[in-house]
Amino acid sequence: MAATMVKFEGIESSTGRLRFSYERHTKFFLRVVEELGITELTIDSEDDLVTIATMLAGCYEKGSNMNGCQMIVLHYYGISVQVTRGNAIAKFILAELTAKWAELIVKGYLPQEKVNTTPMAKFTRYSSDSKTLGFYLGEYPFSIVSFQNGVVTLQYDSRVGLIDFVTMVVSCFNEKSNLYGFDAIESNILHVPIRVTSENVDVDAIVNQLRKDLIVEHH
Repeated sequence: MAATMVKFEGIESSTGRLRFSYERHTKFFLRVVEELGITELTIDSEDDLVTIATMLAGCYEKGSNMNGCQMIVLHYYGISVQVTRGNAIAKFILAELTAKWAELIVKGYLPQEKVNTTPMAKFTRYSSDSKTLGFYLGEYPFSIVSFQNGVVTLQYDSRVGLIDFVTMVVSCFNEKSNLYGFDAIESNILHVPIRVTSENVDVDAIVNQLRKDLIVEHH
């Protein structure tokens, strides 16, 4: 596990909070509650859960400039987790984050804005590391992992709400979409598989079934 190194970005003038960054994209505010030995991190950017878990675990690695924290309390999209030197293991932190994220999805607490009914996908980049094609559909990111025999597999981005993701997938079966033509679209949402074809494009039905499956998977 690599040691986490954070960079000081400045002070937010309106609140006086200290702003930091991790790697290229992760932005967060830091507050230290000295009498309790707690360091609070409030993430102010959209990040995947793996990155967050890796950052938190790496804070307790030798060489990290966050190594002196007794306890880190993370706040992200209504999720709160506590990390100490005793439980600073990325896969355990990720499991807790994933379970709490699934709970927010089931309860419908994540931002869920409607996607245009005939969106046009915009290609962003090809990742040589993961061998995926990156796209945006409206404001929502997604990646194509594979395409075989008319079936495309999408990589779910945890920054996208459940209803938004399903709506986006269903919209691909609209004849006006530039993604029209797939026989089926498959994905995996927090370890729960999803498969959509032209025969099952009822967003509400798909979302309700996913919520039931997420509850079973994470409880």
